[in-house]
Amino acid sequence: MGRSIYIPLKELTTYLLLPMSSEKWVPSEKEKEVMQAVWMQVMGACKKLKEETRTTDEHVRKMLTEMSDRHFS
Repeated sequence: MGRSIYIPLKELTTYLLLPMSSEKWVPSEKEKEVMQAVWMQVMGACKKLKEETRTTDEHVRKMLTEMSDRHFS
């Protein structure tokens, strides 16, 4: 888990905007790798934000919820 992968925004958008069906989704190994890389980038950005500002976990939670609501609803 120590390695970091940078996913270009264009490739990330492709994965995130795939149409969802009503069937249960089982991610492929490549999709799992992309999700892990995205999660590491989000966690790094949140940690940096918290170090540089007075942001709390609650602020981060609200921000991520707002972002996901805006893009996925």
